[in-house]
Amino acid sequence: HLDKYVVGQEDVKKTITMAVYRYIKHGKRNPVLMIGPTGCGKNYLMEKLAEFEDVRNEMIVYTYDASGLTSAGYKGNDVMDIFTGFKKASHIKGKSCKKGIIYLDEIDKIVMPNTDGNGENTNAFVQHQLLSAIAGTAEISGVDTKNILFILGGAFGQLDELGKEKQTSFGFGTQENIWEKESDATLRENLVAYGAQKEFLGRINSIVRMRRLNQ
Repeated sequence: HLDKYVVGQEDVKKTITMAVYRYIKHGKRNPVLMIGPTGCGKNYLMEKLAEFEDVRNEMIVYTYDASGLTSAGYKGNDVMDIFTGFKKASHIKGKSCKKGIIYLDEIDKIVMPNTDGNGENTNAFVQHQLLSAIAGTAEISGVDTKNILFILGGAFGQLDELGKEKQTSFGFGTQENIWEKESDATLRENLVAYGAQKEFLGRINSIVRMRRLNQ
């Protein structure tokens, strides 16, 4: 199904497909994080996933822009708004909110540190609040998160610079050359250096790169 619309990006298509298959057929939740530059097709991929018959007939794929999330008590949206919106969207489409896929877009915006006037990293608090939802151990706004599959996506624009600093021996290798030599452990280390909390990353089973579009 995805091959009909998305050219290339084989790693992410396979990773998303297997996560959704295991979720639909066996009820297993394997959260996925997609990393890719703006315009590479993260949102488009999720739109096409939502159109797949087995997904469309059973549930909704709800997209939420995570860039506006703030820690509880601060001005802005909080984690509860994700599930309020998911519940409303499910009811509008005549689906149960007991299962579904929530795609958190722009997740890099709450991974990068954001320090308030007291020197506190408020984004670390947001990650902590999201952690229990992604782990499936919380009920939020009437939604039992243990039955929800989470897919996260973000550009993580400065992540490649971290990789280049650590792998200068590659010389003038391309972005893809660097990725191919990057293990999952190294990628996770770089994400922690970027600002991700280890506990937050620990709840994400698969992290996959999307390539920048070429001609």
